[in-house]
Amino acid sequence: MKTRTAGRLLGAAALVLALSACEGTITVQPQESPSSSPAPSGTTSAPADSTPAADPGPQDSTPAPAQAQPPVEEPADAPAAGQPAPGAVGQPAPGPVDQPVFGPGTSSVDYVPKFIGEDAYLNTVDGSHAVTFTLNDVVSNVSCDYPTAPTAEHGRLIRLDIDLHTAGSATMEQVLGANSFGFSGPQWNFVDANGISTNSINTFSAYSCLDPAGTFPYGVGPNEHVTGYIVLDIPSTSGTLRYMDPTIGQGWEWQIG
Repeated sequence: MKTRTAGRLLGAAALVLALSACEGTITVQPQESPSSSPAPSGTTSAPADSTPAADPGPQDSTPAPAQAQPPVEEPADAPAAGQPAPGAVGQPAPGPVDQPVFGPGTSSVDYVPKFIGEDAYLNTVDGSHAVTFTLNDVVSNVSCDYPTAPTAEHGRLIRLDIDLHTAGSATMEQVLGANSFGFSGPQWNFVDANGISTNSINTFSAYSCLDPAGTFPYGVGPNEHVTGYIVLDIPSTSGTLRYMDPTIGQGWEWQIG
C-alpha cells in the first residue's frame, strides 16, 4: 500500500512537470555573475556565445618601418643684383689664385705684386700649387768672382736669391704643359722710378760675374726643391723688378731699393 502510494505521487509529479513544460512555465535559474566567485577547481564554464572566435593567426612582432620623410632643401641665396646665377651661361669659371688676369696671346701682362720673402705660385684651376718660389733677397752692387769679368753694361749688377719647390709631374703639366720649370733670363725686366723700362738685363756681364755652380738652373723637374741665384744688370737699384713666365704669359713684380 505504501509502495503504491509513493508510485502514485511520483507519477503525479511527473505529470505536473510535463504539463508545465507544455505551458512554457519552466523556470530557468539565472547564471551567477563571473565576478561573484570563481568556479570550483576542475570545472569549466562555457561562454555565453557558443560561436568560436576567429583565429587571428600568428602576430608579426616586427614594427612597421617609419614612413620616410622627403629631405627639406634649404632655399639657395639669391644672387646679388646684376650678378649672374652660378652656372649661368657667360659666367667665368674661377681662375687660379695667384695668377694675373691676362693670359697668353694678350697684348698686356698684369703683374702680381709680391714682397721680397713672400711666396709666389703657379696654380692649377683648382688652386693646387704646381710651382712655388720665393725671392728671398736682392743683393745690390754685387762684386764679381772673377777679376776679368766685364763691367755692368747698364750700370749695376744685382743678385737675386731664389728658393723654389715643384709639385708632381701631372700637376706641373696642367699649368705648364710640361714637367719642367726654370727662370729664363730674357723674361726679366726692370722699371725705374721714372717709369722707364729696361728689358735686356740678363747681359753677358751678369752671366759671367759669379760662379755658374750657384746659378739657378733653368730646368727644374717634378718634386724638387732648388735654391740658387740669378745676376741681373740694371741701371738703378731703386724701382720695380718684373718677371714674366714665357709659358703662361703672366708674371710677378717686386719693389726694390
